[in-house]
This record gives sequence, C-alpha cells and structure tokens, in this order.
Amino acid sequence: MKYNYCSNWMGPIDAEWCLLEKGREWTDKHGGEWSGGRIDIRGGDSENENFHPRGWEIHLPVMQTEDWNALSDWLWDFKSDELIINLDELLTRYNKPIRWFDYKN
Repeated sequence: MKYNYCSNWMGPIDAEWCLLEKGREWTDKHGGEWSGGRIDIRGGDSENENFHPRGWEIHLPVMQTEDWNALSDWLWDFKSDELIINLDELLTRYNKPIRWFDYKN
C-alpha cells in the first residue's frame, strides 16, 4: 500500500518576527515571508508493524514561503511504497534547493 505525504502549514512567519529575530538589515535583504509546520504522512497496511492509525508527522523547519509552496505542491503528488519518516531522505527525493531560516546568523 502507498504512503501519501502533505504539508501542514502551522502559519506564516511575518516580517515583524523576522525583525525581532534578525534585525532590519537581515529582513530587508532576505524578506519577511517565511513558513513552517510539518509533513503529515498517511497510508500503509494495517497489518504492517509500522502502521499507525493516525499517521506520522515530520517536523518541517521554517523556510521561505515560496520554497514551502513548491515543496507542498511536490508532496501532494508524491507517494512511496515504503514509509519515509526521515526529513533528509524525503528532501533527497525532492532534490531542489530550500532556503531555510537560519537561527544562528
């Protein structure tokens, strides 16, 4: 049985938040449109030991909203025969750059 993936948007991160986190210069350079949330996974065989009736979740860190939208569109069509619950493995299959929010700099 196939597994289905979709993004679950926990909300936009507005420019005010970016200003508080990074300051004016950074926000002016990188913009204030960011999104974060999780990936929900549904499907699988109820006879399988990995089956979970409510599915699984993968934390999805904050990224540029444009990249969030592109990843979300891809996830909507993506299906796998095996359960993928590792974000790095899933993003390897996506194989497109993502501009992550950098909390350190």
